Order: sequence, then structure tokens, then C-alpha cells
Amino acid sequence: MEGNRESAEEVWFAIKAWLLLLAKDIVKVSKLSNTDHEFLKALELPVVSKVSKSTLFVSWRKPATGWVKLNVDGSSVGNSGPCGGGGVIRDHYGNLVVSLWVKYGHGSNNEIASCHFWGRAM
Repeated sequence: MEGNRESAEEVWFAIKAWLLLLAKDIVKVSKLSNTDHEFLKALELPVVSKVSKSTLFVSWRKPATGWVKLNVDGSSVGNSGPCGGGGVIRDHYGNLVVSLWVKYGHGSNNEIASCHFWGRAM
């Protein structure tokens, strides 16, 4: 190693660090096998596998005849960061009546959206 000598402990530490990084990258795209988990555990390198999330089906329900429904949402890129929001109003057939969107500027997803939608000045 270019004239530098490392102890066996330093080499072993480097190998374990590399294995840990590799395992963390692998779990981003696939599951580790039980054998892989046991191997990493034996090396004192526990890696948490990606937790699979259950699917939540969301549906829009039409309002009663003669009524309209307003749906709104907002978000920010980062927290804090540039943020905005928007919404739609649909009639009881599900037809679009009007849509809206607003750029809020810089802020968090919680503070900016609630202030603008409810009309409070910041």
C-alpha cells in the first residue's frame, strides 16, 4: 500500500465498513436473504431491510346532487424550501368546475399551506 503498513485490525475495520456500505446500497433495491442477515449480524454489522409499505387505495367520492366538492393540497421541496399548493372544485358528476394553484414562496410544507389556505397573513 505505497509503503504504508496497516495493522490487521485496520484492514479488518476497512473491510467491515465496505461491507456495511454495500449492504445498505443493496437494501435500497432488493431484500437481503436470511443468510446475508446472519452473516452481517455475525460481523456485528446489522442492516435494516427496507420495510415494505402496505398499499392504501384512495378514491374520490362525489358530493351529493346539487353540491360541489373542494379538494386542496400543498407541498414544499425540502423543508423548508420553495412551496406551493392548489386545488380543484368538482360538481356532483365529477366534472371540473374550477382549478387553482398558488406559489407560496419559501417556507415549510406545514406553515405556508395552512396560512394561505385559511387566509391568515404571515
